[in-house]
Amino acid sequence: MGPYDIGQITQMLQSGILEKHDLYWHEGMLDWAPIAALDGVQKRQEPSRITHPQEPNLHFANQSPQYSSTMPRKSRVAYVLLGIFLGGLGIHNFYAGYTGKGATQILITIFLGWLLVPLAIVGIWVLIEIISETKDANGLPFI
Repeated sequence: MGPYDIGQITQMLQSGILEKHDLYWHEGMLDWAPIAALDGVQKRQEPSRITHPQEPNLHFANQSPQYSSTMPRKSRVAYVLLGIFLGGLGIHNFYAGYTGKGATQILITIFLGWLLVPLAIVGIWVLIEIISETKDANGLPFI
């Protein structure tokens, strides 16, 4: 969800929508970080309308189930079942929002599937994905 400025995040913290352990991210960061680590959030008592100049376009990921984003959450069971039954066509990746991976898998299967080796490679690829993938393309954990 986002982007939000420091003032908006502070206001959401004060109203209980966010907690300090919830995660935020902005362009240029390698990974998500807890909101408590964000400079200026703990020091403010009143929400500010001025954005933090060093950290524009802040986004946060609230992993608490009571606060949902506008994006629908994806089911892990559905992802695994689609991978098992339609994995060679990449349908599980389309479901999770990974359209590039899904398109690659379907193209390999359609155009090179008769060679069997590419088909086996796609099968191993799908098996690894259904075992290891825990988040959809939006970074939200499967439910």
